[in-house]
Amino acid sequence: MCTEPGYVQRYRKTIDAMITRLEDGIKRKQVTGEFFEAVLDKIRLSITGIFNGMLKVSIKQAREPKAAHRDIQAHIDKYRSFPERERVYHMYLFYLEMIGAPWKRALEEARQQEDHETLRKEQVKCEIRDELRNAFIQAYDEEGHNNEKS
Repeated sequence: MCTEPGYVQRYRKTIDAMITRLEDGIKRKQVTGEFFEAVLDKIRLSITGIFNGMLKVSIKQAREPKAAHRDIQAHIDKYRSFPERERVYHMYLFYLEMIGAPWKRALEEARQQEDHETLRKEQVKCEIRDELRNAFIQAYDEEGHNNEKS
């Protein structure tokens, strides 16, 4: 059985810690009556869960490079000759950007419509996605890789 790259294992620990922190925060905020803040933490928890799942997809696609969607397949093919640890890295960053793209558009739309509640929710989605992206890149870089962070 193949093991995950070390940076992925470290990143998973970060995700697990985030999930625990968010779950605890939701409970505490519900008890203290901070209901909107609890909703925001639920959004953070949901996004973290989505990207935890996408990490598994990225690993699978790095090992079995095929996808149902042609745009995803094109991205897989772009890195086909790279070592597995690099393919995982690039696929996960691709999913972070692809999945987060509609949130950026929704953020701008909420800003234009001056919908403050939706604006805050979309900001939270983008913020947690960025936090996860930065943690992933940091785990990767700590292993001695020097790829661009774009």
